[in-house]
Amino acid sequence: RTPNLNLEIVAEIEKKLGLTFVSEKDTGEAEASHPKGSFGSVTLVSPTNAFAPIDILDYIYAVLHSHAYREKYKEFLKIDFPRVAFPEIKTFWQLVEMGAKLRQIHLLEDESLNERIIEIDDGNPHITNKLNQKDFIVANEKVTLQINPEVAISNIPLIAWEFYIGGYQPAQKWLKDRVGRELSRSDLKHYNRIINALVKTDQVLKCNALGEISLERLDPILVAYRYKDPSVSLICALFSYGNVKQIVKFLDSLDFSLLSKSDAEIQEALKNHYYRFQTSEDVAALFIALKRLHEKTTLEEVFMSGYSANNSTIEGINALIMMLRDLFAHTSKGYDFLTSKVTTKTKGAGALKRWMMFLRWMVRDDAIDMGLWKGVNKGDLIMPLDTHTFKVSKKLGLLHRDTYDLQAAIELTQALKKFDKNDPLKYDFALYRIGQEKII
Repeated sequence: RTPNLNLEIVAEIEKKLGLTFVSEKDTGEAEASHPKGSFGSVTLVSPTNAFAPIDILDYIYAVLHSHAYREKYKEFLKIDFPRVAFPEIKTFWQLVEMGAKLRQIHLLEDESLNERIIEIDDGNPHITNKLNQKDFIVANEKVTLQINPEVAISNIPLIAWEFYIGGYQPAQKWLKDRVGRELSRSDLKHYNRIINALVKTDQVLKCNALGEISLERLDPILVAYRYKDPSVSLICALFSYGNVKQIVKFLDSLDFSLLSKSDAEIQEALKNHYYRFQTSEDVAALFIALKRLHEKTTLEEVFMSGYSANNSTIEGINALIMMLRDLFAHTSKGYDFLTSKVTTKTKGAGALKRWMMFLRWMVRDDAIDMGLWKGVNKGDLIMPLDTHTFKVSKKLGLLHRDTYDLQAAIELTQALKKFDKNDPLKYDFALYRIGQEKII
């Protein structure tokens, strides 16, 4: 097939990205932006050396949905067609990922849209829609619709009910277009998918990577996102302390393909790599331990072996720490700090911030977190509590404990569950940004 693209513009994108343009990718659309490559028993998802038309579409789609882009160019967008800047390689694949997510949501292809969100207050499989403009009430940010005198649809998030796409509100228009028609269970399942899609679109727009994670607003996940691999993500998370610019600079210096190499090759390649409290020996030890782990099992399986019995993320983390230490018997002050020690208490214990952040990346799935693990309940996660989040939470009255420890992280999580018991960590990034940027 021949793509309907201006080849002069494509050539300029090739030049900007340093990548080759191909009309199609053998790996298929599902992996178009990040084809998988395998080394040993570790599977990485890493940027390819080529890009295809679907990548250009997804990049543009992400940019056009960016809140920062819409705000910056809103006056121009009122009078002219949108113009999109040429991509930069350091953010290109991340935006492609986001655009692909939005595209799948808007085409109702995202499997998570099947999750039940609305409630039907009637057992009748066939419902006649007699809705009019006065037949709904709003309470606690939820909308209840009285479809007819006997039947109501409840638990519709207000954000979805009022959400605009173009000049209309899909959640309301879909029902108005069907007034007087009989709605089957299949119709209502489809409506549930629409509501889910609107909620998830709002989440993506609020957390768009172009505004929240970029070269101007650095975060270690910027590096982890390039690979979307648990081992690489854990390395990024464990080294995430100190100045964020120095963190990202250090992570950018690492060759993650070493995770498939011999112990000697790892030690030789990392002999000049050190970060704050960690010597080159400490850095190499983590790589060797992770490499050996993936020769036997996976990080997810080890975590689940500790987590499953009591749905305890702490026990899951303990299982990972013990496995890493068993596989490579290295100890030093820097390495003990890096990997943490097994936790047997919550009061007075370290908050395990970097481990909790890693779990957030693995379990949650939105515009920021990667959602690579499917067997862990989001409601079991504990807030990755750092000094920024600790101080902000105290000021906001979300946290009353004076000691910065694991118990404080648990208490903050419980407070956030009052807003969303199923996903309390959805507020983590916002609280962190407020503290980091000294907004309050």
